[in-house]
Amino acid sequence: MPAEVISRWIDAQPEGAQIRTQDAAHLVHRDQAPRVLANLTKHGKLMRVTRGFYVAVKNSRLGPVSPPVNKIVDSLASITGHAIVRHGAVAANALGLTTQVPVRQIYLTDGRARTLNLGKQVIEIRHAPA
Repeated sequence: MPAEVISRWIDAQPEGAQIRTQDAAHLVHRDQAPRVLANLTKHGKLMRVTRGFYVAVKNSRLGPVSPPVNKIVDSLASITGHAIVRHGAVAANALGLTTQVPVRQIYLTDGRARTLNLGKQVIEIRHAPA
């Protein structure tokens, strides 16, 4: 029953929407929300970004598709309240200044450093002193 309520709520969210444990806690009992989100992650409906922070996965005819990395990083920045910007090599490629494609996704932040595992993709967020 709680899983159905949260599942319907997740389906109503746009692609790449940030889903926090606190947001789901208003739909069901506060103690049930983390377990329900963990179960939905096991079933492939959500992707866990970091503790207490999930994103909705959309299903295409080829399989589950995660939202773009930029949307995930932007929503993480809005949750934490810290600025997160692209690393120089990633930004140069995005602007078309170079044709070299960085292998690793690296971002800089004024908050704490962390590593995000999105399936097989690893996103590194490094602390850059102000």
